Amino acid sequence: MYGIPSLPGKSGTPFFTRSNITDFLVRYNDIYKDYGVSKGERLRRVYRYYNTLIEERIQTMKEYMANDWEELQKKLKKHFKDTDVYQQMRIRAYLQILADKPREAREVGDFN
Repeated sequence: MYGIPSLPGKSGTPFFTRSNITDFLVRYNDIYKDYGVSKGERLRRVYRYYNTLIEERIQTMKEYMANDWEELQKKLKKHFKDTDVYQQMRIRAYLQILADKPREAREVGDFN
């Protein structure tokens, strides 16, 4: 499908607000991929999808200045990992809490 991708402010359009960077990037990439927009153009347009303070920070990153969309995404995930539910669910501490959570003993018949 080709045409014009949704702009920020439209219902269902991703907008990054300092949390859940992984979800934002997946949704952002999906929209632009559906419209046939190149990775270079995705990088150039991404500033429209987050607030001014974040924009200023991102535009100072060497990956942004080098027009390297793949590396910028890695850097963003690293930078915002503490507010990203997707990444937090995969860290050792979270997984350890799940592993240590008490469970009830069940009969084999419970699983049929």
